[in-house]
Amino acid sequence: MILAIIMVSGAILTTSSILGLLMVYQLRGANDAVSSVKAIFAADTGIEWESYKLFVNNISKPTLEPGTTFTTTIRETTSTYIIDSTGVSGRSFRALQTVFYFL
Repeated sequence: MILAIIMVSGAILTTSSILGLLMVYQLRGANDAVSSVKAIFAADTGIEWESYKLFVNNISKPTLEPGTTFTTTIRETTSTYIIDSTGVSGRSFRALQTVFYFL
């Protein structure tokens, strides 16, 4: 009888430990999804900022939410203008690229 209780208790403890670990992974994934969205919007902000500077006016770099940044790289040839933008938020990095062709 005692052996049966110990075995059932062990099975319940093992099951609850595994479920707790899976829950931690789910929560971490949900948090990473939020960071991913922030990073993609930061990269989009970088593309829009560089495009505005190219076609309208040279303005200062926009400020984003703390912990969220972007970097841009511009490559120019005789017929194209390529903007690469990388957004960073937490552990998420997302990159976008825009190419303008001049005729």
